[in-house]
Amino acid sequence: MNSKLKLVLYGIGAFAVFIVIVVVLRLISGDVPEDVILFNMFSKNDLLLGLAVAVVVTFSHDQRQRLKK
Repeated sequence: MNSKLKLVLYGIGAFAVFIVIVVVLRLISGDVPEDVILFNMFSKNDLLLGLAVAVVVTFSHDQRQRLKK
């Protein structure tokens, strides 16, 4: 598989894991922000934070893979 495609899939997976963690924590705590924009569960800040986390984790993963080679 193309290395760029693997990297994109890894980033999407990291974002999905972040979203699942946010959903679980919101369901457990019962705390939903007032400015929700998606599925009555996520605010704009949640999505931006998830994107930032996914980018950092994906970049870190890519750097580790390059060092192994």
